[in-house]
Amino acid sequence: MTIIWSDRTIDRLRGIHDFIAEESIDVAAAVIQSIFASVERLRIFPKSGRIVPEYELIGVREIIVSPYRVLYREEGDRIEIVNVLHLRQQL
Repeated sequence: MTIIWSDRTIDRLRGIHDFIAEESIDVAAAVIQSIFASVERLRIFPKSGRIVPEYELIGVREIIVSPYRVLYREEGDRIEIVNVLHLRQQL
């Protein structure tokens, strides 16, 4: 499985990192590393995330890397990471 990160998602990860880094660069790095590690597991278990109720018809799934939601779509032999947002944010 190939994992594709959208440009928007990369920008969001940078924003998450920068926001957390204002308090602690080490915590910021750990959060981003945790997100990447959780996404890597999708290579083996692409259907492990739940189907996002708001996007049920288009097959978007999500994994929770508290306090963030990582939204993705499986398309053949690739997984596209379409968004990362805080649990309190609305889609």
